[in-house]
Amino acid sequence: MIQIRLIGPDCPGLTSLPLGECLRTAIVGPMMNGLLIPIEVDRIFRYRPGKAERLAKRGKMPHIVLPDGSIRFRQEDIEHLLSPRNERSQEVSDG
Repeated sequence: MIQIRLIGPDCPGLTSLPLGECLRTAIVGPMMNGLLIPIEVDRIFRYRPGKAERLAKRGKMPHIVLPDGSIRFRQEDIEHLLSPRNERSQEVSDG
């Protein structure tokens, strides 16, 4: 089973961490297949329920459509979106 623990300002001792650092630690536990369901992505990004799925359907968020039509998100894609912009741009320039 996938476990998600949201870390935020209400967690004692972690309020000094930047938001990106908090969100990077949000995905914990063994990922059996590396795929997240939309509600898990909503929780990670602190979206209202359903927003990640709407963004995926509009082509604004990378996703996978399963044969039954349900949407999943690759853990690597979500972690990439959580990384600070300067790290992402450095990856592109490194090539």
